[in-house]
Parts: sequence; structure tokens; C-alpha cells
Amino acid sequence: MDKLAQLFPDPAFEKQRADILDPSATLRAVEGCDLVYDCIGLPGDQMHQHPVTARNIAAALRHTNARCVQVSS
Repeated sequence: MDKLAQLFPDPAFEKQRADILDPSATLRAVEGCDLVYDCIGLPGDQMHQHPVTARNIAAALRHTNARCVQVSS
């Protein structure tokens, strides 16, 4: 959360902590948002989880009609 606050200091950006591996938690984090920035960074030993996070985010976006910007390195 500290790094997100540094990267996005504008208070217009609401930062949410969520277990994106949990579809329900992902939906709760996205609800009420018009635009979502996907800034997920997984440790190297958990990279195999990226398809799960992508599916959960996509499902939440479809449910809420929010748009998404994916931030990647």
C-alpha cells in the first residue's frame, strides 16, 4: 500500500487491498469503481497465479462494467 501511495499520490485514486485470488474479494474491491488500475505484482514463485487473478479481475469488471488499466513492468 505504501508503494501505491507513492506511485499514485493523488487522493482521487482510491487504493484497495484485496485477495485477488478470491473472486468474491475481487468483486468487492471493484464494486463502485468506474476505472480500475490493475497493479498486481506477484513474487516470482507465485507467477503461476496470474491466470487466476486475470480471470477474477475480468469477471469483476464484466459484473460491474468498470474499465481497467493494466500496469505491468
